[in-house]
Amino acid sequence: MPGYRLYFMDIRGHIAHAPEFVANDDITAIENANESSQLAPMELWCRHRRVQQWDSVPPAKSSPA
Repeated sequence: MPGYRLYFMDIRGHIAHAPEFVANDDITAIENANESSQLAPMELWCRHRRVQQWDSVPPAKSSPA
């Protein structure tokens, strides 16, 4: 299984933290990254290849009451 690294960026565009994980393929890795989403930009990498980039992640919409 390939190893992935999910880079979380701070407001200046610097890496805030970068957890590593394994996934069967890019699609699964992207799904895992979406579950980890924050409001800050993120980049998903597999070795030297950028798989996906999120400029910012909108907050989850709340359900109507």
